[in-house]
Amino acid sequence: MANCLTKVTPQFSGSYVGALEMKGPLQRGALFKALYARDHAKALPQMPTATGSGPPLLPDWSADATIGSTNPDDVKSYVGLRNFAACVVLNRTAVVHRLLLASAGSTEENDSIAELGPIISACLPDGLTLQFSRAVFIGLLAETAQRLAVPAKR
Repeated sequence: MANCLTKVTPQFSGSYVGALEMKGPLQRGALFKALYARDHAKALPQMPTATGSGPPLLPDWSADATIGSTNPDDVKSYVGLRNFAACVVLNRTAVVHRLLLASAGSTEENDSIAELGPIISACLPDGLTLQFSRAVFIGLLAETAQRLAVPAKR
């Protein structure tokens, strides 16, 4: 087992020793995607619905935004991204569910992302443009969907 990379890829001849590193948003997204798949692979989760007096109650995203930074712009960005993702998740729950259970690079993943296109545009505040990788986008949706999902009764 110690030399499994050497057998597959000879350039890993033992001269490289270190830990696998992943940027924060990728790691966070991968974790939430795995949690979502674990908890919701068998059925579409129930999501919060609109209350009689307004939209669904969302988590207080700002409560955990200050863990990594107290910079007001960082907190605003963190909260804004999650509100955007919540809009996508709540408006296209079934498509997001399909996306989060799809294999990376699969036709199902590609089709789900394409199907989300119109709601992505609709959920963006006027004048705002977002740009991030597919993996970060899926991870953001995974975190938001996992945190919004109403826990199933066991």
